[in-house]
Amino acid sequence: MVGGRPLRALLVLGDVEIDEGEVRRRLSRAGLDADFVRVRGLAFLEPRELRAELPEDVDEVYDVIILPGSYPWSSSLVSPRAVKGAEGLGLLLEVLERFGVGVLGAERPVEKSRPDVVRELAGEELARLRASPELIPASPPPVRVMSEVAVRGDEDGEELASRLAGLAEDGADVIVLAPLTDEAARRAPGLLEGARKTLGVALGVDGAAEVQRACAGLADVLLSARPGSLGSMAWARGRYVVVLADEGDVSAVTSAVSAAAVVGVRPVLDPVLRPPVSPGLRGALRRLEALSRLPAPKMAGISNVVELMDADTSGSSAMLVFLLAEYGVSAVLVEEASDKARGLTAEARRAADMASLAMAWYKPPKDVGVGLLDSKLKSLSLSAGGARLEPSGRSAVTVSVGGREVRVDCRD
Repeated sequence: MVGGRPLRALLVLGDVEIDEGEVRRRLSRAGLDADFVRVRGLAFLEPRELRAELPEDVDEVYDVIILPGSYPWSSSLVSPRAVKGAEGLGLLLEVLERFGVGVLGAERPVEKSRPDVVRELAGEELARLRASPELIPASPPPVRVMSEVAVRGDEDGEELASRLAGLAEDGADVIVLAPLTDEAARRAPGLLEGARKTLGVALGVDGAAEVQRACAGLADVLLSARPGSLGSMAWARGRYVVVLADEGDVSAVTSAVSAAAVVGVRPVLDPVLRPPVSPGLRGALRRLEALSRLPAPKMAGISNVVELMDADTSGSSAMLVFLLAEYGVSAVLVEEASDKARGLTAEARRAADMASLAMAWYKPPKDVGVGLLDSKLKSLSLSAGGARLEPSGRSAVTVSVGGREVRVDCRD
């Protein structure tokens, strides 16, 4: 407020689509009387060029001019009243409503100048998204994480319980048991009942129809049904049923969704991702595009992809989760089937959170308060306990301890 009146603000926008009425209402709650101006190719305009796109009397009319946080130049070169907002409009609105325009600066976006603010807002936004009443929403955000465990039937009960508890701690929203043998199928109801008492997360079972039916009263999610079987699954009323939607015409899946509504089950469509390059991901992604018009959630198993490439799962799973979120997938299924995939549940959890925040805040999944930089850092300049590490060229670092320096070539 200035002299008892709201601050007059000019919000400079690029190509982002907005609901002007809703944005104006939220800015009003933040004490701002806002106008908008759209500037095409904003990120490529030098300050003098951007200034020419603004009203001639901008400095006299407005108390503050808010540029996108992604604008590469200092906002002070555009106007002494200009500040940088956030790299996403949704995050900017959250920041202004909670903390006011005073947290914005001229040189850096709020993600860089006040990461503490972003982390606080990220925690609150994720808590809100996770509390969504729909376990598997029709569209993201949120993006849920389902973690599957193959069960042979001869496992030690305590070891299996400990493994399931670990997956819950790693952030699985749903833990899925996949019986591989007749003995495992026989034990499945008892295992689900025990997990229900101790884990505090939703449960699923992945198996033949008779296994699904035996576990229907204990599982929230049943995997994996063929489209033609949904009409005879009235015994699964109220349960989510993952439907394999990888073959045939989409009209068969459309019919299955209609049949599910009649018997009261909740279909979730799975395009069945294939390994990359050969046979390739492209077909499943095209399938997702075709399925997008159907009024049912989409789920995708990512282990078929990330397990079958010799690359770190932290990066490959993140990229795949982001891409799937763009296609409308609201649940990803993982399985830690190999040594390389250990920790995949936790990695998918962080990737899903990054995707959810990016979608809620209208920005790339970067500087959202959650990250997956496990083997690389954003900055190599580190100090701790009297020691300092500085980059030295592209492939070396200099370590300084107690007045001595050692240069280490990272290729050695």
